[in-house]
Amino acid sequence: MWVRERRSSQRVGPVFSLSFVILLAFFGVAMDLQARADGISWDSDVATFEGSGCQKDVDTFVISSGNDLSVVFTNLGFSLTGDDARSAMRNCQMRLPARVPAGRFVADLDQSLLFGIIKSGGSEGNIRFRARFFGIPLLSPELSFPRGLRVNDPQRLERRQDRFRRGRPGQAGQWIGAWCKRERPARGAFQGQIAVSGRRESPSEDLLLFVDGLDLRFEIVAQLGSCS
Repeated sequence: MWVRERRSSQRVGPVFSLSFVILLAFFGVAMDLQARADGISWDSDVATFEGSGCQKDVDTFVISSGNDLSVVFTNLGFSLTGDDARSAMRNCQMRLPARVPAGRFVADLDQSLLFGIIKSGGSEGNIRFRARFFGIPLLSPELSFPRGLRVNDPQRLERRQDRFRRGRPGQAGQWIGAWCKRERPARGAFQGQIAVSGRRESPSEDLLLFVDGLDLRFEIVAQLGSCS
């Protein structure tokens, strides 16, 4: 399950635009120099983005450094206040090509989602994220803030930590088995779909999804293990 952590905020005033960062950081750690060279590498130049909240090199930017990769969004969000519309939705589908050497699997996977929401009782908001890495599903957040609930949470952190080990039954074994198939190609992609949506009953209600100063951030930190 996702574990919530609280962070203090130095700036809590409302804003009327949402800028957020999805930070996807994958890095490999091994026990010798050869294994360290067999980490995850990204081909960010050919990354693609489609949707109402993302245009590559316009409001969506890819930054890669070694095994780390960041996707910065500046238009994937909304605010519903005053005479604005009663509902809104932004979405983005992304494909980020990557290389993971054959014979390796993702052993440790840490995900965190940092965001902010301010809403009145007559509004509702949702954040949904779905992702696959090399065609293998990741455990991704789906967060809902229903009507009747007042929220003033300018910085909220949701975190998921998964550890996959050889020999473990159930999901861990299935996960490793999928990575360690002999026919798995070394090249694949991170594919993600994110949707931010909201609705309010009347113009007197408010709904804002934002993180003031820090932005919304999605993080994955991974370590690689050997299939042999």
